[in-house]
Amino acid sequence: MPWMIYFFSSFLLLSEVTPSHEFHLSNTEVRVNTIEQKVQVTSKIFIDDLELALEDFSSKKLKLFVENEATGLDSILNAYINANIQFDLSDSAISLNFIGKEMSDDLAAVWCYMEADYSDLKQEWKVSNTILRDQYEDQRNMTVIKKDDKKLAHWFFDYSYYQDSIKF
Repeated sequence: MPWMIYFFSSFLLLSEVTPSHEFHLSNTEVRVNTIEQKVQVTSKIFIDDLELALEDFSSKKLKLFVENEATGLDSILNAYINANIQFDLSDSAISLNFIGKEMSDDLAAVWCYMEADYSDLKQEWKVSNTILRDQYEDQRNMTVIKKDDKKLAHWFFDYSYYQDSIKF
């Protein structure tokens, strides 16, 4: 029996201790606030996956929620999100402004908050969400569109289906 304890103890010490997950999912809610004329975006993304994506995006090793977080990390995060969550209108595009981030209650994910002004809901909006698409072929990006508090669309974007259109 002592050899079994030794074997399992050795196995645990030699195995990777970094927590991992077997599915790749982000959750994004897009709320069009007609009173304030703002597009408010909230995205929940696994921290380890986002760090990998930011490293590829910026060519810098970046860690979220560490004591000495890299200077400019929020700017890089803003650029990454704007490159991967897009709202294209027939005559323009909406650029999101990064408001902030916070760690999820379970410490596994980050909540990112963005917003932008808009001027016209009459046009068709093309919405795309390619968060982590370059990292994982099985990545799914759940994206919900709301106008004020009314849900208008609910998409599960994946590697091949990553954009759709909506008319308000």
